[in-house]
Amino acid sequence: MIPTKVKLGQYYNYSLGELFAIDFYLKNPNFQRPIVWTIEQKIKLIESLWLGIPIGTYSINILDDCEHEYHMLVIDGQKRIDAISEYRSGKFKVYDLLYSELSDCEKYRFKICKFPQYVTQSYDIEYLKNYYNLMNFGGTAHKEAERA
Repeated sequence: MIPTKVKLGQYYNYSLGELFAIDFYLKNPNFQRPIVWTIEQKIKLIESLWLGIPIGTYSINILDDCEHEYHMLVIDGQKRIDAISEYRSGKFKVYDLLYSELSDCEKYRFKICKFPQYVTQSYDIEYLKNYYNLMNFGGTAHKEAERA
């Protein structure tokens, strides 16, 4: 029997600008691993954004109860959000420029880069953990020798 679809939440075709409006409020759950990306990986992600290459989606849990511990929990996309936030705060350069050194036009171009979002609304931590596991443990990591 074919299983029912996973409820990923409401899809929004958002840009980075929408992420910038909420990133201060986002919380990382304790069931995710810590930030493990290198500066080089973060730079590659930002370069992909500048080049217009899709970087996937991110998923957050937004609840009506703003005081609840699961409100604004990042379910998927923590490392990508962290890389974008660190770039905006000047922790590393991309194309030999800090974010603060960009012109207003360049900052606008960056803010309109697409980074779609899924929003769940769950008070069930087991559901949120299962969602995380489904999004992060289904594939096999590539080896360096398998690059195109």
